[in-house]
Amino acid sequence: MSTWNDTNTVRIKNFIIGFSYDLEFVPECFPNPVVQLDFGADISWVLDEKPDEC
Repeated sequence: MSTWNDTNTVRIKNFIIGFSYDLEFVPECFPNPVVQLDFGADISWVLDEKPDEC
């Protein structure tokens, strides 16, 4: 996500979808070429408890 910008991402409502040159969780022996699709989502907290009150 650190390399995301307006040229390699798209926002659809609460989702951000993008491509990155930095591969994560791909073993070095994995055949090339590799395309990594990343996404993020802004999701509302709907529980009565705060996230740190577990």
